[in-house]
Amino acid sequence: MEKLLNRPTVVTVERPCADATVPSLDEIVELCRAAGLRTNQVLYPPNTPRFFIKYTSGLCGMEEEARTQDYVYRHTLRVDASAAAAPCIRVPQVYLAFRRGWYSYMVMDYVPLPTVEDWLVQRPEDAATIRPLIVSAVGWIVNLPLPGDGLLGPVGGGTAKHIFFRDFEAPFPFLDAKHVGEYVNKALKWVRPRKNYALDFEAEPLQFYDADPADRNFLYDSATGDLWRVDFEHVGVLPRSFALYALCLHQDKCVRQIGEQLGVVCSENATTMMRAAGRLSVCSDPCLGMRPCA
Repeated sequence: MEKLLNRPTVVTVERPCADATVPSLDEIVELCRAAGLRTNQVLYPPNTPRFFIKYTSGLCGMEEEARTQDYVYRHTLRVDASAAAAPCIRVPQVYLAFRRGWYSYMVMDYVPLPTVEDWLVQRPEDAATIRPLIVSAVGWIVNLPLPGDGLLGPVGGGTAKHIFFRDFEAPFPFLDAKHVGEYVNKALKWVRPRKNYALDFEAEPLQFYDADPADRNFLYDSATGDLWRVDFEHVGVLPRSFALYALCLHQDKCVRQIGEQLGVVCSENATTMMRAAGRLSVCSDPCLGMRPCA
């Protein structure tokens, strides 16, 4: 802990903003300190917001989410709007992400729109319009081209956050698909009745997953019909069964319906993973004795 607190500031994303000045690192830290621990967000400037600042404490912070959001945002810019593969969502641009000590921070565009969750409370009749937009958005995200570096979890590597894991977070970063398989198969050894499970994730392609496409993570612009995606904490890259698992076996019925409308069919691996997830949920050691946790 002391070593982490004494580390110098590390910037992981830094992009220019054409029409406004991004607050300095010191300003951001002070704004968030003043806001306190009862929230994890600050608008800047407070009276006429241009930027949305998120912050959190802990080892797995804003840097990983920021890299993923930045990657998805840049892909929304790379496709001709008239093309069949054109993005069906908008994403706030990330301008800055950094860690200072125990805290990490992300600065992005402020988008003053209601979440889909809030909008549908007031206008439930709009579900027929909005639901297909969400389905298309999730389908576009999970089929994004991979970064090409072979790293698992968030873009740029790190700890995967996915509903399969206890507390929705892997206990350590995975090195490759073989490492993922070793972890899942170790959990399956404790499942009763015991069988000789041997899931092979190396035989699967890597793919983006979206493990939390909930209504609260989308914003809706009724004036333009645009759908915005916010919160990329549970988006990343893992073997394909994890993408299927998130959409076929999610606890949220609305998310499972997204999978159904995308024509997602659970693989045998994904179905068997449910048994491992049940074991992980009650295991006192989520690392299962694998030393990367030490």
